[in-house]
Amino acid sequence: MTDRKLVKPGRSVRRVPARCDDALALAFKDLARKSGFKIYELDVKKVRPKASIRLKCQVPLCEYYGVCRVCPPHIPGVDDFKKALRDYRKAFLIVLKEKIENIEKYRTDFTAEIKLADFVSVLELAAFRHGCYQALGLTVGGCKLCSECAPLNEPCRRPFKARPSPEGFGIDITELAREAGVPVEWPPVKYVNFMGLILL
Repeated sequence: MTDRKLVKPGRSVRRVPARCDDALALAFKDLARKSGFKIYELDVKKVRPKASIRLKCQVPLCEYYGVCRVCPPHIPGVDDFKKALRDYRKAFLIVLKEKIENIEKYRTDFTAEIKLADFVSVLELAAFRHGCYQALGLTVGGCKLCSECAPLNEPCRRPFKARPSPEGFGIDITELAREAGVPVEWPPVKYVNFMGLILL
């Protein structure tokens, strides 16, 4: 709805964008603290999609490429995402850090990734309720919400929670995290970071 006080007689009605302000950032940080996550507010200009990152979905071929409904080639390309990114003003990096006991367990145990996906959904909903109806959540690559993705001729079973990965849109989430001051080991040795992104 448009605030009538902002519309002058004789001029066309213009939509006033929702305020995604500091109150929401504080709410995000409070939710993160209570849920065991860390959250970093970023200048959205630091999000720089690159074709070379998206290319890693194909070389070597990721097992989710062409299979997962929220992975390439089923999502918009890097150029389209760059255009959409112009409409966003803020970005929040979400980090779930775990101490590694056995790195191999993450090949079959997706508990941390599902926890991240759930939390990204919580933040997205909080933003929506705050008036930021264009809030967009991204989470670690390859949706793990179902044991296997629905066949391509069937609808997604979890459309309101399944989200693309930052890398699927060409975002180097590791570089972004390091620029934000997150100590990221690559390859991971002592700790592993599961990371997502919220755009407002």
